[in-house]
Amino acid sequence: PLLAAGTCNAAQSAGVTVDSAGGAFTSPDTKVGVTIPAGALSAPTSISMTESGNETVVGTSRVVFRTEFGPDGLFFTLPVTLRFKWDDANGDGLIDGIQGSLFELRETNLRVWRNGVPLTGSCGSPTHQQPACATACGGVACCCDMVANTWTLSVFGFSEYVVGDSEAMLLPGGRRAA
Repeated sequence: PLLAAGTCNAAQSAGVTVDSAGGAFTSPDTKVGVTIPAGALSAPTSISMTESGNETVVGTSRVVFRTEFGPDGLFFTLPVTLRFKWDDANGDGLIDGIQGSLFELRETNLRVWRNGVPLTGSCGSPTHQQPACATACGGVACCCDMVANTWTLSVFGFSEYVVGDSEAMLLPGGRRAA
């Protein structure tokens, strides 16, 4: 794994070798995916994703995904698609598995960071909805779909990507405020 010893979530880590023909792969739980188009690489390259685990607290934020894509610093000649998918089975706009804790995470507040630097605004922003999202991140796509429960990003390089809430809500008694 690319992350420090003991922090790899095997259910969300994977690797493949991709050549100039391109390829796609997902984490074993299918929540994180990578699609590399034909021509993005000139030679066979070992590609990996290592997920540190879900639903952790960083400062005042709740992190849903913290994934290291490697090799770190790899750049592509064409944009590569990263996809992060969370659960919201009842469609209430709250990320499943977090309700009942002191923090609830609203999908409208989800953002993406690359190496600790904000890459996107919030998921609920019109900038990150179709059709505006097609060029929302420096001319390439960064789209949040609150029906499909996904962030989909076009990127030219690998590094650490984090999906989380910049304003996690501390709620008295662990219940959603009315």
